[in-house]
Amino acid sequence: MSRSLEFKAKDNTDLGHQIGEHFRDRIQAKIAKAGRAGWDRKVRRAVRAWKIACTHFPDYGDEVRAYARAAKVGWQDLWTVGLELGTDADRCTALVTNGGRLVGHDEDFEPGSAHDLFLIRKTVGKSTVLDLHYFYTLGGNAASVNSNGWCLMVNSLHGSTSPSGIPRNVIARWLSETRDPQRDARRLRKLPLMDGYSYTFVHLDGRISNLETSAKGVSMEKVRSPFVHTNHHLSRLKEDETFASGSSVERFTLATRRLKPRMSVASLKRLMADRSRGDADSIFNEDTIGRMVVDFTRREAQAWFKASPRRGYLTVPLDFLP
Repeated sequence: MSRSLEFKAKDNTDLGHQIGEHFRDRIQAKIAKAGRAGWDRKVRRAVRAWKIACTHFPDYGDEVRAYARAAKVGWQDLWTVGLELGTDADRCTALVTNGGRLVGHDEDFEPGSAHDLFLIRKTVGKSTVLDLHYFYTLGGNAASVNSNGWCLMVNSLHGSTSPSGIPRNVIARWLSETRDPQRDARRLRKLPLMDGYSYTFVHLDGRISNLETSAKGVSMEKVRSPFVHTNHHLSRLKEDETFASGSSVERFTLATRRLKPRMSVASLKRLMADRSRGDADSIFNEDTIGRMVVDFTRREAQAWFKASPRRGYLTVPLDFLP
């Protein structure tokens, strides 16, 4: 199966139907594998979050139901597996250089998920998002770039959680479509959140900001290039942090030292491929299953997949940028 896919839809229901048809066999197998010890408990927790998520983001509820119908799976099971509940692995290194014109993202997750990751271009109406996409999720929870000119990179954080808030994978999908991250952050402060991520936003005009969230709060800060984020808090929400891994600190320290104000695409890729801290603590580590480079100057994105490493980086044009 190709790692690069495109879907054009009139609305979210249509998009869900198309994705569900395409990934029917894969999602059936994914759910069958997930439905083992502790699954019923996860489903109950996920379904509690369904109503509040759909109250604020009904289009995504429509998309999940349409995906489930087309894939011939239960929507509760699809919703649950897509929230990745109980998945606490550190995820990712985000890099911004060249005044925000060049961006790199290493996607780290469970090695068994390598074949779950795709580069998907999704157009719903007039909105397009190119997304490093786990096929069983709503998307937006890795790295993406949208037709409003915004790139988003998402990193796991370890902060407070709530059983009754909106899941972070729903928030990530919404933010991947952003027109104005500052405005979206103001809205987030009024919403109940289940858990949180770090969201690094980079606009093609050079604006950069970092948003950190948890069940207890939201922190939005404008930042400057060069900028690095891994898997520990950099904002005032650090007081709410429940865990910061040695790997996150190692990657952050190395990347901060080696990320320069001006870099070529080739030199950024070399940094993203650094293995100098061993299998566990390197920027490119045993859990790295994908990489994405966004070059706003050339208006192109490149993606690399552990599932097909011999193919190298796949290059696609960002012809939807404003």
